[in-house]
Amino acid sequence: MLLLFWVSALTGLASAVPTSYDTCKPLPTGHGPKAKPDTVEEFYALSALKTLSSSTHTPEGYSRVFQGEKGSVSASNYLGSYILTSYSAETCAPLCNTKKGCEGFNMSVSASFINLPT
Repeated sequence: MLLLFWVSALTGLASAVPTSYDTCKPLPTGHGPKAKPDTVEEFYALSALKTLSSSTHTPEGYSRVFQGEKGSVSASNYLGSYILTSYSAETCAPLCNTKKGCEGFNMSVSASFINLPT
């Protein structure tokens, strides 16, 4: 699975992942802990994901609203998303601070296919 650190609702769109691929062409590998075997069940069971969520520092001027949930917030006023190489609220805060209208951010980890299905 491709493991991505998503930071949503905070900045203009910037993505390191191209928007289209040939069928079954390998996708870039993600960042972070990998499930072995590479299944949805093992991904959700990764204790490293819980550690990421609970150990990240909350930047000054922000409040942690929730952590360790299996999902993310959805809203009609998202300002964009970034794919990061690490799970870091300290990286997210400056992105939000410089984006007009940004009032907060949502960090999540996502798993995806490493090959596009046919």
